[in-house]
Amino acid sequence: MTDSAATTHTLLADQDRTSLAARWRRLEERFVDDPAAAVEQADELARDAIEGLRAVLDERRAGLRTRWTGSDDATTEQLREALHAYRMLLGQLADMPAPTSWHQETAP
Repeated sequence: MTDSAATTHTLLADQDRTSLAARWRRLEERFVDDPAAAVEQADELARDAIEGLRAVLDERRAGLRTRWTGSDDATTEQLREALHAYRMLLGQLADMPAPTSWHQETAP
């Protein structure tokens, strides 16, 4: 994955986000007739979303690890790119602003 791909990579696929939204709408509609069941479904939806997100994050981390592990001769550039990819992933998790440049100069 290139640096630019890392900046546009979302944590959940469009299909997964669409499915979560549809499930949410159905449980919200059910609330009027059966509030307790709707809240139970909301808990299940949250569990499923967290499990799905965990699987995606584990896969992304495994992919990142392959960039720099298993080789004693990783170049500084490969390590810089790996560090940048980790920064982008953590930025998505913590809603940190993405750096515009690794060599950004400070304005006077």
